[in-house]
Amino acid sequence: VALTADGQALVPGYYDGVLAVVDPATMAEPRKIQLALGASQVFTVPGSKQALVLNTSSDRLHMVDPAQAQAAGELNDKLGYGLWHAQLTPDGKRMLISGWVSNTLAVVSSSPAMSYALIPLSGKGSCQLAVAPDGKRAYVAHSESDTLVAVDLVNLREVASVTVGRFPFSYVAVSPDGADVLVTNDKDGTVSVVDAATLTVRQVIPVGSIPRQILFAGNRVFVTCAFSNHTAVLERE
Repeated sequence: VALTADGQALVPGYYDGVLAVVDPATMAEPRKIQLALGASQVFTVPGSKQALVLNTSSDRLHMVDPAQAQAAGELNDKLGYGLWHAQLTPDGKRMLISGWVSNTLAVVSSSPAMSYALIPLSGKGSCQLAVAPDGKRAYVAHSESDTLVAVDLVNLREVASVTVGRFPFSYVAVSPDGADVLVTNDKDGTVSVVDAATLTVRQVIPVGSIPRQILFAGNRVFVTCAFSNHTAVLERE
């Protein structure tokens, strides 16, 4: 779910390809924008009336105008194949999209939405990604090769690949200071802590069965574990 500048909630429906525009103040029947099957993630673009919807079923990026409740266009080439996860850079100017099948990272200008780079990655099964707070580097997990790839977003190239735990599928997070990159390893029940400066694994922490999401809160890190039904609490020193 994403919120527009005027407080409207945008909710994508994967199985019907509809983007619902909901007014939280009235909770009236939502306006609906018909897109295509596979609408999975939605992002509002800072300083723009445009919103972007990632479609992981047909490997495309929809551009919509929520105020007019209409689709404004789409980008369906040069983005890679098996699109999996998208993330806006901190300044909101670029969208990054991982390609599970093509093992790529697409870099797209967010407004207007036009792809201008497709970066090949060395890992296999490009899935979750995260962006450093300064927007200069991205990190992409590769679940099939058990690696984390670091990408230079200034020069648009891969700079390193680090072996982490088994099946790093669910989540990647960068600490607010940019010093640490945390990766969940589904089959190990661990979190790998990667030093962003040296791009080496500093710690491997057991947390629970199928760690899913990571949240930084001050000096603490919360990791939800799906199969053991608990949240692990880590302390940053």
